[in-house]
Amino acid sequence: MSVQCRTCAATIFNPTAKNLFDEDYDEILQNIEILTGIRLKEDPNMPKHICTCCHLDLYHSMAFRERCLRAENFLHREREQQKKRQEKLRKLRWRNM
Repeated sequence: MSVQCRTCAATIFNPTAKNLFDEDYDEILQNIEILTGIRLKEDPNMPKHICTCCHLDLYHSMAFRERCLRAENFLHREREQQKKRQEKLRKLRWRNM
């Protein structure tokens, strides 16, 4: 028996394909929404599963997203710290004149 992937519409031949609407896979649905802005809803006329390829793409995309967010936060903090150090140095130089 084959099913269709909800995220790419390809035929899935894997009998253990993940049903997106099984409560064990809520995180997958949440991640799809985070990345795409699409909230998938269970519909009897639509596919319910995700293929291994899409699941892996989703996993890597979320990892990339998290890495970008961490880097952005780090760089902003570093920039603020650099500004503070420069301001302290400027004040110190001003006092010594």
